[in-house]
Amino acid sequence: MSIAAPALSRSNQNVAAFRIPVRVVSRRVSTSTVRLATAKRRPPGRASSTSWFEERSPGNFTDRSLNPDVLRIRSPSTAPATPPDLELLRPPPLPFVVPPDAAIGRQAPLLKRVRHWWEKIVAEKVFYERALDRYREHLHEYRKLYRLLPWGHRQQVDLAAIYGGSPVLAYVVFDDMYFGEPRHVTFPKITRREFQLLLRLRGVYIWWLAGPWALLVASRIPLVRDLIPSIICPPHERHRRLVALQRRFQWWRDSRSNEMEILAANSGVTHSERSEAVSLLWRSHFMHWHYVISDTPYLSRYVPLSWWKGLPGRSLPPFLRNKYSRSIADTVLIMREGGFSKLSAEDIYDYCVYSASPTFLLHAKKCLDADISPSNAAMKKALVPVLDAAAKKMLAFDWTRCHAARIWAIEPIHRVYTNYADPDSAWIGM
Repeated sequence: MSIAAPALSRSNQNVAAFRIPVRVVSRRVSTSTVRLATAKRRPPGRASSTSWFEERSPGNFTDRSLNPDVLRIRSPSTAPATPPDLELLRPPPLPFVVPPDAAIGRQAPLLKRVRHWWEKIVAEKVFYERALDRYREHLHEYRKLYRLLPWGHRQQVDLAAIYGGSPVLAYVVFDDMYFGEPRHVTFPKITRREFQLLLRLRGVYIWWLAGPWALLVASRIPLVRDLIPSIICPPHERHRRLVALQRRFQWWRDSRSNEMEILAANSGVTHSERSEAVSLLWRSHFMHWHYVISDTPYLSRYVPLSWWKGLPGRSLPPFLRNKYSRSIADTVLIMREGGFSKLSAEDIYDYCVYSASPTFLLHAKKCLDADISPSNAAMKKALVPVLDAAAKKMLAFDWTRCHAARIWAIEPIHRVYTNYADPDSAWIGM
């Protein structure tokens, strides 16, 4: 089976007409690669129709059922009817310090500037004291949940969120490395709040080793930033991440549009050369999307297009696989607990920034240009139907035959290998 290239614009329909073949190279389950196949393998005795995910990446599926049907798993009996707001899992507000008055074209007097700096230091001290208090309040619950996870699988909170309460075939994982052969493991059922608690307080012991100095350099050193629980990060760090994500997303759209236009205008190549160029181009689209979603330095942006042909298929570092898997797990829990309409505007903001929702990023660009916060009621009203539709499409496939180690591929394939009219596609508006 093949992948239809999204119709990016009316002028690019001759490019979008080409299809990209996909094939699985090995029957062995690989946890770090997704290979596209040249022919569709259909399990014997099954219906002729296949899901969008199996059509685009059949190597993620087996011929027999391995795992439970995720769409039939219900929330824990202890879960509240209305999902709780995650306000207490976010950092406390940072007190605003009024800048000193200054005459037009002049700096404020030195004494006023020194007083302003001192007031900012005091305000940040108050913020970190409150953030650490909030952090310690949740630490006992975090450790209790962490100990409930099976030994050897305590890093796989995404599998606990998706398959909780049912046996699933999973690898033993330590330090993001897979060991041995997959075995059936039963994770405890957890709610979305418990899942977010496990994510937002991650790196508990590493943070204490890093020391308080990490708070001072977190905004400048990304590797240190990832060691700090998000419940302690100040609000300006949250805004910085959105601006950086917006900049990476805009680069992806601009570079993709230019490459497709150049390819469409190049009429002096043969059909086979054009087909190979389109296949290589879409491969680079997929790999460059990882640069967009990664807040940690990722160098795929700087790899020349001609190099993609010689690089291994869809290899990803563990931190990116984990981020995609946790985003899908969060989507499963949201839909299991009633959909995006049950969330607050702040919760939707956090979800969209974490998953790099293209529809949200286009909305956020308008808000940032107007110097207003993207987290508002208008954003929630506009995005809820889009996110619901995108989630229903992403999760609509045969979960029983999908490898649990491959669920990370759902989101990037849905974002990139879709038509521009699909909900929350990376090609929206192009």
